[in-house]
Amino acid sequence: MGVLGLSSVALLGAVCQAPAENVTTGLTVEVNEGDLIKYDTTTYVYSLGTKRGITTAEVFEGCEYKWEEVRLLEKSDFDQIPEGPVLNDTTNCPKAE
Repeated sequence: MGVLGLSSVALLGAVCQAPAENVTTGLTVEVNEGDLIKYDTTTYVYSLGTKRGITTAEVFEGCEYKWEEVRLLEKSDFDQIPEGPVLNDTTNCPKAE
C-alpha cells in the first residue's frame, strides 16, 4: 500500500488530540521535531518545518514510532505545514527532541 491509509488507521486505536501553544505563526497547536501528526488517512512525521508522509506501516514501526503518539490535527493547522519528502525507509527517522 502507498502512504499509510485507512487500513493503518485501524491499527491506531486512540488518537491523541492535544491543543497547545502555537510554534509556527498561525497554528493553534504546538508541533515539534519528530511529532507524529495526521489530519485524514495519512500519518506524517514533522521534520525541519515540514510534514513527511510515512509510506508504510513497516517504515512507521521500523522507525520505532508508536501508534498511540499520533496526534490528529485540525485541517486548518495541518494545511499550514508544508509537505516534505516522504519517509520511505528507516535509515534516517526524525525523532522527537
